[in-house]
Formats: sequence, C-alpha cells, structure tokens
Amino acid sequence: MEIPNALFMHAQQVEMEKMFGHTPGINMELPVLGFAEEKTERERLSATGSDQIFDIFKA
Repeated sequence: MEIPNALFMHAQQVEMEKMFGHTPGINMELPVLGFAEEKTERERLSATGSDQIFDIFKA
C-alpha cells in the first residue's frame, strides 16, 4: 500500500538534497538554506520602518 503523503515528502526531500547538497543522516552538520549578509538585511529592514517578517500576517 502506498502512502501519498510519504511519497510527496520523499520527493520534496530529494529536491532539497539536489538544491542544497545536503543529505540528512550522512551530512551531520546543519545545511545552509540561504545566504544573506546580516548588515545588509538589518539595513533593509530598518529602512522599511518595521519588521516585515511579522507584518505579512496583518489583514
């Protein structure tokens, strides 16, 4: 019996491995999921006058 959710999650994991070159259980360090310079991101957020991360949920 196939479990659709398990098939979906496996396919998603395979794509993540291809994109980031990280294989869970083999690579024991945390994967890098994005590259950002802290100073640049802080300047971008302060220029908006608010923290956009929380404002996206406002109606």
